[in-house]
Amino acid sequence: MSLTTTSNHTTPSSTDLRFKESSAMSEVLGALAVAQKIVVTSHSNPDPDAYASSMALAHGLKKLGKAVECVNQSGVIPQLAYLPLIASIVQRPTLSNPDLVVV
Repeated sequence: MSLTTTSNHTTPSSTDLRFKESSAMSEVLGALAVAQKIVVTSHSNPDPDAYASSMALAHGLKKLGKAVECVNQSGVIPQLAYLPLIASIVQRPTLSNPDLVVV
């Protein structure tokens, strides 16, 4: 299943069979496809991988036209200040009534 954009909405497409056998993956992709306001977060006291994967997912979803906020209650550790997009991580969500929260 892949995500395709039609008439300003992203919808799952059954033409990509890579995930056809995984109903869990299909459910995740379906939820991401229909949600318009998404909060992406990770565990508290995250390691660099948690920051990077959260930022990468948030960036990709924004490219699909979603309203996305990347949240981590621990904030950002100074050693990672050089990472692109790190400034987009906030400690408290400001996006009201998200359709989906991804952890």
